[in-house]
Amino acid sequence: MPELPATPVPPEDDRPKNGAPDTRAAAVDVTTNVLAVDRPDVDEGHAAALRALREAALRAAGVLPHPGLPAGEQPRFWLKRTDQSFVAVLLALATGLMFVHWIRISDWGQKPIEVDRLAAQAYEYRIDINRATWVEWAQFDGIGETLARRIVEDRDRNGPFKSVDDVLRVRGIGRVKLDAMRRHLESGNSAIDR
Repeated sequence: MPELPATPVPPEDDRPKNGAPDTRAAAVDVTTNVLAVDRPDVDEGHAAALRALREAALRAAGVLPHPGLPAGEQPRFWLKRTDQSFVAVLLALATGLMFVHWIRISDWGQKPIEVDRLAAQAYEYRIDINRATWVEWAQFDGIGETLARRIVEDRDRNGPFKSVDDVLRVRGIGRVKLDAMRRHLESGNSAIDR
């Protein structure tokens, strides 16, 4: 049987502790290479040594309980008991903070504020029929740019409108359209024609 080369043992301070990442990586490496135990060409003494090596590697990685450590100090999930306690405290603290944040954003326990609002008022848009530009006329529903320009051209050509009803002389303005705009129109003397 071939002799395995001896590996140098590192000083005590350089050795990884139980459950450390280097130990776990070594345990995985050893356990994958020790599967040769089940091969028929391996003698019984060598197979027993390989089994012991695999068990030691799994104990060092924290997968199997360590016989030299008390039950409370056995690593679980690759964490020692003190590490598990620390993680549990952090999780409890994070959960508590999330609960406090949820209460703050939900306004739980606060009374709703009632806001007094004024009644909605319609905007009173008024134009002087003898001074309004085509842009001001075009603000009304049903009056586009073309009809607004036609009203201004009629006023410039035929003279100012004497009353709101004189706007009917413009082609395209009918009685219905004028009645819809009447409350927004005033004649030149600022008296409202109704």
